[in-house]
Amino acid sequence: MADKEKPELTAKERNLTVEDLAAQGRIVEEMTARIKKNADDARAYHERGGAFLILKQYEAAIVDYNKVIQLDPDEPAAYNNRANVYGHLEQYESAIADFNKAIEIDPNNANPYNNRGNA
Repeated sequence: MADKEKPELTAKERNLTVEDLAAQGRIVEEMTARIKKNADDARAYHERGGAFLILKQYEAAIVDYNKVIQLDPDEPAAYNNRANVYGHLEQYESAIADFNKAIEIDPNNANPYNNRGNA
C-alpha cells in the first residue's frame, strides 16, 4: 500500500499524547496564519515544518523546509531538519546530501554530524 493510501495514524501509533497532537496542530494553525500575513516568513515555515515532522506529515514538512531554504539558503537548521524528514522517508542519499550542506554552512554545529552518522 502506498503511503498516500495509509489510514491516518492514531496518537498512540505516533507515540504522542492527544495533548501533543493538539499542541502541534495549534502550531500548524498559528504558523499558517503568520504565513498568510507574510509569505516570506521563513521562521513560520520552519516552525510549521517542525510541527509537520512531529505529526509525521513528512511531505508537508519537506514542502515547508524547501520554502525555508528558498527564502534563506544559508540556514543550516533547515537542511538538517529536511534531512531528518528524508531519513524518515528512507531517502538516505537525500538525507546525507542535506546533512553535508548543513555541515558546509556551519561546520561547528555537531547536530548534522551526529545525524549524518545515523542516516
